[in-house]
Amino acid sequence: MPPALRASSLVLSAALVAGCAGDAPRTSRTAPPGAGSTTASGTAAPATPGGPVATTAGTSSGGTGGSLTAGVLPMGRLVFDSNRSGNLDIWYLEAGSAEAIQVTSDPGSDRVSTWHPDGSSVIFSSDRLGGPSIPSGGALRAYGLFVAGLDGSADRHLLGRLTFNSGAKYSPDGSQIAFASDAKETTQVFLVPADIQPNQSIPGSLTTEDHNDAPAWSPDGSRLAFRSLRDGNAEIYVMDADGSNQRRLTDDAAHDSSPAWSPDGSRIAFQSERAGGRHIFVMNADGSDVTQVTTGDVRDGFPTWSPDGEWLAFDRVVTRDDLELLVIHLEQGQLINVTNNAARDAFPSWGP
Repeated sequence: MPPALRASSLVLSAALVAGCAGDAPRTSRTAPPGAGSTTASGTAAPATPGGPVATTAGTSSGGTGGSLTAGVLPMGRLVFDSNRSGNLDIWYLEAGSAEAIQVTSDPGSDRVSTWHPDGSSVIFSSDRLGGPSIPSGGALRAYGLFVAGLDGSADRHLLGRLTFNSGAKYSPDGSQIAFASDAKETTQVFLVPADIQPNQSIPGSLTTEDHNDAPAWSPDGSRLAFRSLRDGNAEIYVMDADGSNQRRLTDDAAHDSSPAWSPDGSRIAFQSERAGGRHIFVMNADGSDVTQVTTGDVRDGFPTWSPDGEWLAFDRVVTRDDLELLVIHLEQGQLINVTNNAARDAFPSWGP
């Protein structure tokens, strides 16, 4: 890999490990109006009013980047990582409750968790086994993949002790796991059986071009969306589940990443810097009809769909040390802060 692209890959890996942390304007927690849209080229259109939104005292700065309403998750469960206990662990929220439930409590850093399709357990990345810095020469520790029941039981190491592994997601039928790893020097997307053991070898990667990560399954399990830097810029690509038929969906000078398929398979949500700052966008599964979901002077990332496809959850940087999880109704524009906690709550995954 050329030195410049190697440096870019390390920066992107560091951003993943650090979460969405970064300098950002502080926002209060009252209610904003709805989102805006963009043309296919990414030009931001004016924000449009949303549907009815419960408000508390305060004013909005416009778009979806103003003040926020605190509330509860409208449906399902949301798993995420948080340092609210003083250490980075896995937590989850249930619909209708403001009380987060802790899943892991290891002294290591547990992060970037996603659900098993049956909702019984979560898979996540952790540096709890120690290990050296990543092979590519960065200062990051090795991160393996682990699985745990919601009560922390059956906490099991799946793979990875000397490498950086992240973004793991079960296939819709639960039989396979797609994830990104630097096991082959450059970060690539891999596919392994869900019952893999730590002593088993990992098959060859599905991707081979420079730096590919953030795999996301289509609901029918036939395709994977992912991010790639193969053309010198972060774009969303898609491929068949066997690694064939790789093709680019986005084509913008700004960085596009973190794809997430809608439950019906018709749309893909992603984060992008194409409108300034970082916002959530939605496009058709073929890359057409790009629509901007969040607006304003914000940094939003890592979208995930509600089981009914009507809402998106994502994390928002409030300050360097305060990240919140928000949900937005795509039709009504209702925006709710479901964590409302002065801690780093990040990388949500919406499940049953």
